[in-house]
Amino acid sequence: MKIVHIITGLDKGGAEKALFKILKSMCNSYSFEIICLGKQGYYSKEINDLNIPIYYLNLKYKPFSFFFGLIKTYKLLKEINPDIVQTWMYHADLIGGIASKISNVKKIYWTIVTSNTKISFLGIKTFLILCICALLSYLVPTKIISVANTAIVSHKKMLYKSNIFIFIPIGFEKNLYSKKITNSLDLKLIIKNKINGNLILGHIARWHPNKNQKLLIELLSVLQNKKINFFCVMIGNNFNSHNTELKNLLIKFEINKKNILLIDEVKSIDLFIQQFDLFILTSLGEGMPNVIGEAMSNSIPCIASNVGDCKNLIGDTGWIFESNDINQLVSSVEKAIKLKSDKEKWITKKNECQNRLFKNYSINNMKYKYDKLWNA
Repeated sequence: MKIVHIITGLDKGGAEKALFKILKSMCNSYSFEIICLGKQGYYSKEINDLNIPIYYLNLKYKPFSFFFGLIKTYKLLKEINPDIVQTWMYHADLIGGIASKISNVKKIYWTIVTSNTKISFLGIKTFLILCICALLSYLVPTKIISVANTAIVSHKKMLYKSNIFIFIPIGFEKNLYSKKITNSLDLKLIIKNKINGNLILGHIARWHPNKNQKLLIELLSVLQNKKINFFCVMIGNNFNSHNTELKNLLIKFEINKKNILLIDEVKSIDLFIQQFDLFILTSLGEGMPNVIGEAMSNSIPCIASNVGDCKNLIGDTGWIFESNDINQLVSSVEKAIKLKSDKEKWITKKNECQNRLFKNYSINNMKYKYDKLWNA
C-alpha cells in the first residue's frame, strides 16, 4: 500500500515528531512518501535514513503560494498515484486536501495536532485557514485523525464535520538510550547539581509565546525567593545567550545564573530527561504533547498546564494547573517537593508515570489503530 504524507514542514515540532514515529515504526509494512510544503528541516535526515523519499515545495507563504503549492502537489500526486494521502496541520490539510481530491485519491485523511483554536493562539492567517478547512471538512477528508480528544471537541465547536473524527493518540516506547554518562559538559553540570541536592526542573520546547516560558521564569523567581534549591534546565530551539527576549526576562525576574542552564540542541535527549526530578510544561495550547510522554517514558513526574490532552495523559501521576496561573503552578511544585521528601512514595510515583503511559499510549496501540484505519 502506497501512502503519501503531506506536512507543512519538517523542523522540530509535535506534528513532525508524531509523523516520524509512524514512519519509523511502520515503514516495513507500507510504502511511504513525503511531500513537505516547506524546506528541509531537522527530521529530513532522520526520514532519509529510513529510505523514504521527500519532495520539497519550498513554499514561502506569499500571496500566490497557495496556487503554486496546489499545482505542485497535484502534479506529484498524479505521478505517485497513492492509495492514501494523510495531511498534517491546517496548511497541509488545505493544500494537500484539495490537491488529493482533484487527483481522485480515494482515501484522504487530515491530521489535527492542536486543541487551541483561538485566533489569539493561532494568529489571523492560520485561523482563517482553519475556518476554510471547517467548510471543506464536509467535502474533502474521508476521516479526520486527531491525536487529542480535546482537539476533537474544539474543532467540532469550529463547525468541522462532526461524524468523521477518529482518535489516534501518539504512541510511546521505552527508550533505548544507555543511562551511562557521556562527555557532555552540560549533562555533567546537571548531574553535579543533582548530587548537590538541587531540585532538577526540566523544560523542553521551542522558544515561542504559545509555550509561555515567561510563566516558567516567573516560577523560578518565586522559588528563589522561597529559598528553594533548584537547577532549571531549558532545552530547545533558541534557548541560548543570543535570545534577547529570554535574557531580558531572566534579568527582569532576577534569576541567578547558577540556577539555570540554557541548551539550544542536544543529542540523546533521554539522557538529559533521566536527570530531571520534574518536567514542567507551561503552554497556552497543545494537542497531545510529545514531551510529556517522553518524560513519563523515563519515569519523570510532570507538572503541566491544563491544555490539550495533558490531563488525560498525566492522570494522577503528576500535577495539573490552570493555564497561566502562577499560584497553582507554585503550589504544584511545592506538592511535588513534599512528595519527593518521602523516597518510597517518590519511587512509586515515578513508576506510575511509566506504567500509565505504556498501558494507555503504547507505540503498538498506535500502530494497531493506523493499520485498522488504513486497511478499512
